[in-house]
Formats: sequence, structure tokens, C-alpha cells
Amino acid sequence: MARLVDYVDAYERQYSGLVAEEEFRQSTRGTNLRLRSDYLLVKPEQSGEWISFRDVYEVDGVAVRDRDDRLKRLFLQPGIDISVQLQAIRDESARYNLGIVERNINVPLFPLRFLQPKNRPRFRFRLGGSRSVAGVEAWRIEFEERVSPTIITDVRGGDVEAKGWFLVDEVTGAIVESVLKIEEDGSTGEIKVSFRHDPVLGMWVPAAMTETYQAMTQRSLSGAPRAETIVEGTAKYANYRRFQVKTEEKIVIPK
Repeated sequence: MARLVDYVDAYERQYSGLVAEEEFRQSTRGTNLRLRSDYLLVKPEQSGEWISFRDVYEVDGVAVRDRDDRLKRLFLQPGIDISVQLQAIRDESARYNLGIVERNINVPLFPLRFLQPKNRPRFRFRLGGSRSVAGVEAWRIEFEERVSPTIITDVRGGDVEAKGWFLVDEVTGAIVESVLKIEEDGSTGEIKVSFRHDPVLGMWVPAAMTETYQAMTQRSLSGAPRAETIVEGTAKYANYRRFQVKTEEKIVIPK
């Protein structure tokens, strides 16, 4: 566990200079959506919190036209309250999510929040065995949130407990896979992230993310409830590169 904590502390600082291209396909009950975005991990000024940001620049092949204005508003607006700024970033990242499930947790590095010093006491961690994955021997470190109010909440502000696991390289403490599971009023959600080692960057980076949300319905002939998938999505990440924030004039995200 200590190895994992040390890894995450260094990882957030190291990853914060990167931007990746994300292709995210979502579907719900016959409706499909394709998003293309830049994905970043940022820490706004006056904030001690790293936060994921999905900067959508194309929806179903159509360019999003207000991109420059959005970036300036989110990151360069003077005097903005930090809590307001963080919520605006979360809302913008979720702006184009498809389906009836309201969510802003479907970003690949969200589970790292559970390992931050202020949040670790909220969880119970235990070793759940080991397995070989992505060419390494990995521990399965399971987590379960035990404190209210929870990090994730529903639309009414109610608790949504987080549980799942990290697959962690036994030698380096690197996360090679994460799984987050949630349950609310009988409905369930699962977000799985697979990492790959990038030899150029010298670090593990998100390679793919899948999300699945199911609700209990009574559509069988017997009238018995069954789980129906109501929203699902698959994201892939490529073209990792460095970016710069020039606060005096603009944000530079290289292509």
C-alpha cells in the first residue's frame, strides 16, 4: 500500500504536463455518440486538488466552435472562486455525456482521488490476491468507502459509496488497471481503465476506458426484474504530448 501511495503522489505531478487525444463512443437504447477530446489533468491556481478535464472539440464529426472562449473562461478568468472553478471544470467535462445517467466521474484518472492523503482514511483497503496483467505481476488492492458524506453523490446530494480495485505492479507500485463500481437505488455502474507503459514518456498512461450502467427493469414475460444496460461507452487514448499554460495570454495545447 505504501508503494502505491508513493507512486500516485509522484504520478499526478508527472502526468500533469501531458495531454492525450480521447475518442469516446457512447450509446444508449439505440442512440450513439462519438466525442473527440483532449484529456488533461490540471490543478488550477489556489487549488490543492488535481482534477481531470475533458476538452471536447468534436461531436459526431462536427467541430465545437466555442473552444477558445471556454478555455479562457475556465482557466484564465481572474478572481473566480476556486470551488466555482472546480465545479465548472467538472461540468464542462460532462457537458456532452449521453444518456439519462448524470455523471462527471467517467474520466480515467478519477479513482486516483481515493488515494490522496485527505481521502485515504475514508476507505478500507485490503489485498485481494495477485495476477499477471499487461506483462507484469500485479497485486489486486480492493477498496471500499466507509465514510459519509461520500466523494461521489447523486443528483440530490445523497451518498453513493465507491468500491472496486486497483491492479498494482508488485515491483514499482504502478497502477496497470482500475475498476470503480457504484450502486444507487438498485442501479449499478462500472468504470474500468486499462493502462499501458509508454516507453517514450517512461510512465504508465491510460490506454482505454469502458463504462457500463445498468438498471433493474421488468421486461421479462414473467414480470421478474432483470438488469438492463441503459448507457455504455468505450474511450481510447493516444497521441500523448506536453502542453503549456501561459496565464498572461493563452492556453497552448499542441496538436
